[in-house]
Amino acid sequence: MKKLALGTLAIALLAGCGTTNGLTSVTTNTYSMAADSKVDPQAKAMLTQLDTNKDGKLSLVEFQQLGIFGVNGVGGGPSNPNPSLAELQEMTFKLLDRNQDGKLSSSEFNAFGVALAKNLYYSSPKAFYTAVFPRLDTNHDGKLTLEECKQLGMWGAVAPGSAPANATFEERQELFFQANGGADDGFITLAELAR
Repeated sequence: MKKLALGTLAIALLAGCGTTNGLTSVTTNTYSMAADSKVDPQAKAMLTQLDTNKDGKLSLVEFQQLGIFGVNGVGGGPSNPNPSLAELQEMTFKLLDRNQDGKLSSSEFNAFGVALAKNLYYSSPKAFYTAVFPRLDTNHDGKLTLEECKQLGMWGAVAPGSAPANATFEERQELFFQANGGADDGFITLAELAR
């Protein structure tokens, strides 16, 4: 059986937590990977897919294509107990950007990409969507709006080869939403998404 490997950041892999500016996060000194360490092929493939400008590094905008899968392991602190998805993604990005150049190199992305690809395995797309649907359905109404569906990141977007050549990432997300039931009534149910 072919497995769909998708998952979330395993914070245990990064070891250790600290608080910076009221935000709970992994301290940068506990996330130490030598720049010349071997880059996992799955992490490299994911980086290549996300790297839309093909410069070999991920910008924050490129990293945000991970949707909710780019945020586990960080959370708001006393000064911001309910950060937005974009704020959580930015916190994760800054954590991984060890040299603070505003880009994630393949070595910086490696451990995160490995955890993302290997932490959770789903036997089918149906199993994947069934597992993540509750996290996406932020208002708990049993339906996903386009905005809720966008949290899927690259897993909620039509593949580049299946969309018009000049389609933006957001347009590919809208195509995914429309193709999975959103065109009918403006939302997607779990039954529509997991079919």
